[in-house]
Amino acid sequence: MSVAAGTNNRLPCLMSDKPDTQRPCNTQACGSRWHYTLWTECSVSCGGGSRTRDVHCLDESGSFSSLCNQSQKPKNAERCNTVSCFALRDPNCEDQRSDCEQYRRARFCAYPMYRNVCCATCSRELAGHTTASHGR
Repeated sequence: MSVAAGTNNRLPCLMSDKPDTQRPCNTQACGSRWHYTLWTECSVSCGGGSRTRDVHCLDESGSFSSLCNQSQKPKNAERCNTVSCFALRDPNCEDQRSDCEQYRRARFCAYPMYRNVCCATCSRELAGHTTASHGR
């Protein structure tokens, strides 16, 4: 006489037949994956610059690996601050020094302090207009 599963046959269950209530899963090592740093500061405040970050494939122990999927590699460079500098220029800005043209030629307009002091000259520089300021 056979007994069908799920019937009330009143026979004692054998502990050896009891299924596991838990079982291990995901027991393989996670393998290599992409790790990356924070982005660097943008190279310019307007007009289109670039920023970078380090991206490396590392295994679970933190060692460099070549086993990451290259098609999933995060980008390590991108453009930033792409708004036109001319669009950002305050029409009321004026140079506060008479030697701003010398600062522009020395490429000091890359520094925020000089951009503030030599607002008009540096705005033209950043917009691509490098003519000397008249009457200043």
